[in-house]
Amino acid sequence: MRTFKSDSVRFFALVAIAVITTDRALADITLGPETIVPIPANPVFYYASDSRFPYLANSNGTANITFWVDGANYRSEGQSLDTMNSINPATSVLSATAGAFDNGGTWMQAAIRHKGTLYGFYHAEDHSCTNPYTEWNSTGLAISTDDGMTWTKQGQILGSPNECAGFGGIGANSIAWDAAHSRWMAWGGTYGFVSTNDAAAPGTWYGYNSGSFSTPMPGSGSLTGLPGLNNNISVQSVAWNSYLNQWAMVYQKWGVGTDIFYTTSVDGINWAPETTLLTTTTTNVSLGYVQIIGDTGESCGQDALLVYERFPGTQPGRSRDMIERWIHWGTSTIPMTPTNVSANGRWSCQTQVVLKWKAVPQVDDYNILRSLTNNGPYTVIGSVATSASFPTYTDMSITAGTTYYYEVQAANAAGTSDNSCPVNVVPAGPSVGNAISISFTGGTTGMTNILMDCSEVAGVVPASEWNNAIGAVGALPHLVYNAGEASDTTVSWSSANTWSTGIADTAGNYRMMKGYLDGSTVSVVVSNIPAAFTNAGYDVYVYSDGDATSGRTGSYTVGSTSIQSVDSGTFSGTFIPANNSAGNYIVFTNLTTSRFTLNCQGVGGGDGVLRAPVNGLQIVAATLPSPDLGCWLPPGGNRLVLTWPSQYRGWWLQSQTNFLAVGSEANWISVTGSALTNQVLQTINPGSVAVFFRLISP
Repeated sequence: MRTFKSDSVRFFALVAIAVITTDRALADITLGPETIVPIPANPVFYYASDSRFPYLANSNGTANITFWVDGANYRSEGQSLDTMNSINPATSVLSATAGAFDNGGTWMQAAIRHKGTLYGFYHAEDHSCTNPYTEWNSTGLAISTDDGMTWTKQGQILGSPNECAGFGGIGANSIAWDAAHSRWMAWGGTYGFVSTNDAAAPGTWYGYNSGSFSTPMPGSGSLTGLPGLNNNISVQSVAWNSYLNQWAMVYQKWGVGTDIFYTTSVDGINWAPETTLLTTTTTNVSLGYVQIIGDTGESCGQDALLVYERFPGTQPGRSRDMIERWIHWGTSTIPMTPTNVSANGRWSCQTQVVLKWKAVPQVDDYNILRSLTNNGPYTVIGSVATSASFPTYTDMSITAGTTYYYEVQAANAAGTSDNSCPVNVVPAGPSVGNAISISFTGGTTGMTNILMDCSEVAGVVPASEWNNAIGAVGALPHLVYNAGEASDTTVSWSSANTWSTGIADTAGNYRMMKGYLDGSTVSVVVSNIPAAFTNAGYDVYVYSDGDATSGRTGSYTVGSTSIQSVDSGTFSGTFIPANNSAGNYIVFTNLTTSRFTLNCQGVGGGDGVLRAPVNGLQIVAATLPSPDLGCWLPPGGNRLVLTWPSQYRGWWLQSQTNFLAVGSEANWISVTGSALTNQVLQTINPGSVAVFFRLISP
């Protein structure tokens, strides 16, 4: 029997098993919504993780650690699986040893803390097929005394002397400490292994054979499968479940990529008949590398995480996605009330409020409620279905400068929680900033122009809010500042055609540098540059990189200044200044006019083709001078109107009285909403203390 609600999956095991001694193993299991786990590597691995992997608390209990695996092992630490810190994929903490049984790679399957020492058990591959190591699949042991920062290899604990003919050998996918019997247990496919040595040392392991653990490991003796296990198991994960008081196993099967299976055992040897835990109904999608992880590694309670990989991946450059879902044994209960709710009102492409809170167990959906007053009434404005440890919700249907109140509610099939404590926020709108950036999107005939998203950051002066200029000839009014506010600045351009290089279309610098205005003659005119820029002086950055490496040279002119740039290499991620030399950008400094024309002319090249490409352009102001702050008294006598130039919209008006120390930063108070305008009406009390005002940049 299977029931469905939203993104959750629930099943009930209905078969009575002789070896099961508690009804809890027959209880229903609930799975939460899917969440894709971000893999903390830059650049990312092609695989999410090419096996199951360790996940456990660090030595002082302040965070969790895990080891990402792609032939070698990389340590990461964080509050939860989906909030791990970044790693350096060039520096592994455990990797292959040339000429050894693991010369073809190491995949750590488990890291278990036992009596203060970390025991790391890893799948090993031998790719050289040189005696005495002549198998693809075996298991090695390493230990760490510094919380997994470094490891010392102890040797091979499981394996066989089989000839290396394709995939073969004997190894374990899952290893755990069996505290009730003071022994180590390991499972690999249908096979089981045991060591009663406290240190799990090589030479102390035995494989299961017809009712007993009697075959020495590594060795060539016979092995038989554990009772009850399906003989087609490929990769499994076993965890001691303190709620069931049993071992719980999840696994996949060779040739059955649509299902994840489940079984239980009291002793880790005799297993109940399998049941199907999860099935994907999406065409051409497969599931694999499944595991159960708890807060203490190879054990869990009534609540844990089910982690698996889904093929193909949906993230750029990744063959598969790692998925996490909470898993709950027993009857579902009404979830707890969400806590640690925070709200951040900001400008990011448009005015928005980003909510974040700490997850609670057994949640199918979080409902988001909003009000304009603290006491309500609150209205549901959206929901989030996720197993993430710190869910988020973005509210974009708001107005800058308005106070909003939010509450979060958790829901599942059993009911809904109480609402969280309310949080309030006044979202900010766009402000001016000190840069105006233009991306000439390029492309070729029949190809889609490559547009930059407003959140992408690019340029020698890193900036967001790039204005996309489409086509070989065109114009754009009201160019946007890097802080989001629209300006009166306009741009027009003219070229023979557009083109794009063969570099990757990835967000940021590469996307800005991919497309360009092409031809031997290019012209760009920028007008109505704001007074705040011209008063301070501004620099113009011209990005000039085509797709040739033949030394094509272009001359770039603004006013009386001409600079040549030699196109000697396609953009590789690094900006190189050109000053009558090879490079990919030119700078014209300290301009003060409200209008300028950029003329670009091809003047030579190794292949005889004249080109002067323009990929992008940035106008960057120097430190903006303090604007004049005007004030006047309207009729009535008790109000003061303060004004400042509109180009300084986004600056904050602050005040303090002469009872305070003039100039003391701690005493200045920002006037609510002043960053959203360039005029504020202040109530004054004639004859009382003096009040000082100032404007400060954001």
